[in-house]
Amino acid sequence: MKITFFAVVKRISLVAALLVLSGCAAYTLKPAGVTKVGNMQFQSTMTWNKIPSGYGPNTEVWTADGALLNQFVFVSGIQSGKAMFRDFSKDTPMPKFSAKVLPHELKALVETSLTNTSGGKYPFTGSNLKPRKVADVTGIEFDLEFFNADGLLNRGKVLAFVKNDKLYSVIFFAANTYHYDHYNPEFEAIVKSITL
Repeated sequence: MKITFFAVVKRISLVAALLVLSGCAAYTLKPAGVTKVGNMQFQSTMTWNKIPSGYGPNTEVWTADGALLNQFVFVSGIQSGKAMFRDFSKDTPMPKFSAKVLPHELKALVETSLTNTSGGKYPFTGSNLKPRKVADVTGIEFDLEFFNADGLLNRGKVLAFVKNDKLYSVIFFAANTYHYDHYNPEFEAIVKSITL
């Protein structure tokens, strides 16, 4: 059987198209509007892409321009005695959440959990801790900074609160150049609209 050059090109093109489509299958479009993550409901004002969460169960990750440029990490319903995220390294195990956590301890829990996703190589630093009313309880909000593996400064914001002895959090971070300022208003819109 003789295979022509055009038949080979056609087959290669078909395989390439299938690979591209299968790579996109892991992304899910999240249009603006009301959405739920676990039992946390909120309103987004922009279209986002839900991407596979490497953080573990009870988490969902959204990005607009790619995970290296901006991320929203939603944490919903972590039980007391469990970690926010899965262990990334046996040398830096994730701290466990306690329902009796104090505000400064909750801030430290989030910072350490995020830092431990890189095995401690890229520390996340929080500042400007303040109380924040959300979903009929008082949680915390604080600013976030870290340098990624490429040395790019990222800034962000964290909301964390405990309701019915379970931990909920909205974590936003983005490249300091353009992306943080552009997507920061979305953090505020989401936080203001949270219901459980």
